[in-house]
Amino acid sequence: MEWRTEEYANPTEWSGNSMDTVIVTGGSHGIGRATCVRFAREGYHVAVMDIEEDAGQDVVREIEEAGGSADFWQTDVGNAESVRDAVEGILGRWGSIEALVSNAAIINRGGLETLTLEEWDEQVRVNLTGSFLVSREVAAHMIEAHKGAIVHVSSITGTHGGANGAGYVATKGGILAMGMSIALDLAPHGVRVNAVAPGTVSTRLTREKLSEPARASQIAAGIPLGRAAEPEDIADVIHFLCTDDARYMTGSVVTVDGGITASP
Repeated sequence: MEWRTEEYANPTEWSGNSMDTVIVTGGSHGIGRATCVRFAREGYHVAVMDIEEDAGQDVVREIEEAGGSADFWQTDVGNAESVRDAVEGILGRWGSIEALVSNAAIINRGGLETLTLEEWDEQVRVNLTGSFLVSREVAAHMIEAHKGAIVHVSSITGTHGGANGAGYVATKGGILAMGMSIALDLAPHGVRVNAVAPGTVSTRLTREKLSEPARASQIAAGIPLGRAAEPEDIADVIHFLCTDDARYMTGSVVTVDGGITASP
């Protein structure tokens, strides 16, 4: 991604909410990284939350060198204490949290015959429990403030299934169901909760197969728009859901898949 540094060099001239803070879990790579950059360009303080410190610090440096504001919080989202400490630290530094993007996830390939119990448990801990824990900690603050937006990053496999990924699919479906329930709980408090369900996205999880010309062509042929998504395609929708333009949206799932699920 190219930064238009000349347009964002002075924070007082940024568009967007220059004093707002967003937490992005899994912010070191792929959709998470693109989301961090997108919010930074709109004037947010970005709390990059991830287990991978080196990659996370790289994102912070990229944002700061372009004139943005960011810091890194090494966090195991599947550990309640780790999440609590990070959220308290972010509040202590920035004073408020206006948006949360719960994106952190892992994928262990395998179905009933090949997926181990350990692999299943780890995906549930990181993907589903992680989304619950970080949402719970941030929501407590948003309820007090009577405002806020939470976006969960799911997948079209969460509604349509997918082969050789029983644990991943189960957690992505669980995230959608949990998000709709949380949306109803938090609506009276002025807090909105929505989800995005991407299709095939060019990230480190898919880059190997997309780098093979024959495989990439096969994948593109199954997508009405003719290409896999770039992380920025998803980040733009996530950002929209956190803005006042989406003020009447809560409990919604926005599919961002290039037309895959609309295809016969």
